[in-house]
Parts: sequence; structure tokens; C-alpha cells
Amino acid sequence: MPRVKQSVERVQMIDDLISSGKRIIGREALAAQLNKRLDEPISLSSLDKDLKYLRDLLDTSGSGVQLVNDPTRGYTYSEPGFSYFKSSITESDRQFLDLGYNLFDVFNGTELQDEYGQLIHKLLARKLSPTGTEAYIKRAVALSDRPGAQGRQWLKILIDAIISHEPLIMLYKSKTSGRTEKKRISPYLLKHYQGCWYLIAYDEQCKRAEKTNVYSLHSIQSIDVGNHKYHEPDFDVNEYFKYSLGIWHWNERPPIPVRLEFSDFLEEIRLNPIHRTQTEITSEDPGKLIIEITVFETPELERLILGYGNKVRVLSPAGLVERIRESAKSIAALYQ
Repeated sequence: MPRVKQSVERVQMIDDLISSGKRIIGREALAAQLNKRLDEPISLSSLDKDLKYLRDLLDTSGSGVQLVNDPTRGYTYSEPGFSYFKSSITESDRQFLDLGYNLFDVFNGTELQDEYGQLIHKLLARKLSPTGTEAYIKRAVALSDRPGAQGRQWLKILIDAIISHEPLIMLYKSKTSGRTEKKRISPYLLKHYQGCWYLIAYDEQCKRAEKTNVYSLHSIQSIDVGNHKYHEPDFDVNEYFKYSLGIWHWNERPPIPVRLEFSDFLEEIRLNPIHRTQTEITSEDPGKLIIEITVFETPELERLILGYGNKVRVLSPAGLVERIRESAKSIAALYQ
């Protein structure tokens, strides 16, 4: 057995003995149990110091738990099943909680963020400032977001419905028709993209064979509990968005192969592919990078290509080449 020299290691052993539920009455009995675990026995005076150290830890932890030396029940904690070292939050745990709160910033402005802050408060057993958790949360991560994104008020009810498999009635304003339609949905997933929230849900009234659709939360007018049967999800989110560049998903059109030739950002695109289907095509010019991606032909694809300006050329398909050419002409005309 390794030699135990540090007091804190002995205190951990004492904590383990007390939390184990063994009936240990008196200092002598506790010292005897502890010495069975040590290479060299400790004195009763050393045990008293270790017990004081443990009590100090409990006092400063904010847990409210006390170490009790009862003449009948022996050494116990005032809270059954408690263990200081198994129940306490370490500095490493604290750092992960800080990180989790930073990542939770995508829910900024919603009751979900407030609830998460309260949970951290409970775990750390510390008082919050009147302004919230910022008093002790360290910002180590910043997520890109768009201020004022609409639709966040629906996040809590949608998350609850997704977890509990609860059907919903949703009033939704269509972007294409401008009409508000009542939809009987089974919510599957929430997706955050470019500062906006989207709902992936099954619409039982959809006329297509593929009834799973993507909805913008900012177009939702109201949500109520439905009385229809929840349609169990039979889709994989990775498969569903396999050929999407963002949130756009074509239910009726197949993906297309797109070949692009880059004259800049070569290493960046090799190290950080623009799409999961990206493959590199051998180029005779070492200063060029040719890639092929298989994606849905959507406005997101055209925006991606135009975003690289004159550093990328579309090689195929011909239809996309022509659309990008016309867009480039229109952009150039704005500056003439």
C-alpha cells in the first residue's frame, strides 16, 4: 500500500469511512478503522487535527452539512448519504460549469439561461449577485450570435415537448404564401444556425410523402398542446442535413455534385472543409485547389460561392455556373 503522508489524503479516508454508513463510535474506534488503511498508524491528536480540518472544509463549502459525533450512532453526517469529497465541486468541475454557462449563451434572453444559472448556483452553493451569475462566471468562450433574434420565447415549450414526445398545435406564418397556417406537429429537434433558431418537426397534414420539415422560430405565431398522436421520429439528424450547407433541406430534390476551383484559402479549405462531402480533385496548377461537394442546390450554396469573390470559380454544373455568372454581372453593375 502506498505511503500516505498528506493530511488531506487521510481526511479523504475519514470522509469515506463516515459516509460508508459503518457504525463507528468514539475516537479510538475511528482511529482504529483509519489505521487499517495506513502504513503507519496516527495518534489520536493527529486524528483530532484531521477531524477539525474536515469540519472546516464543511463550514466553508456552504453545503450546510455538519459532522456529528453521536454517542449512540457514532460519527455521521447530518445529511444521510453525504460525502464531502464525492459530493463537492472541485476547481476542475467549476471550470466546466463556467464553460457550460458560456456555451449556454445561445439561450441568452430566455428563461432557460436563467434556470441554468440557478442550477450552477445550487451546485456551487454560493450566493449570486443581484445581476445574476456574472458575479462568478468567467467568460472563456464567445459564440457568434445575432442580437435581437426572434422566436426565442418558444424554446422552453419546444424543448419540453421534444423531451416528453408531446404533440403540438402551431400557428405558423409561411414565408412563401404569407398566410398563417395551423399545423399539427410532432417536434423532433431544435437547430441553431447563424444566430437563428429552427425547429425540425413532423407535420401530419403535409401533402408530401416526406412530412418532416424545417420551421423558423421567428415565424411561429403561437403554440398550444395538441390532442393528436405524437409521431415517433424515424430520422437521423446527421442524415437529414447530410447534403445541407446550413439549414436548408430539399424534400423533393436530390443533391448535386458541385466542382469548385479555388485560387486562395487553399490550406484553410483543406484543413476546414466547407462541407462534409468535400473531396479534393487533382489539379495541374499547384496554385489552385479543386474540390467537389455533393449538396442541395439552394440559395445557401450561391451565397457561399459569392462570399469567396474572385477567389473561386465554379466548374460545374453548368446551370450553377450560369447563375453565378449572372450574379457577378449584377454585382459589378452596382459599382459602375
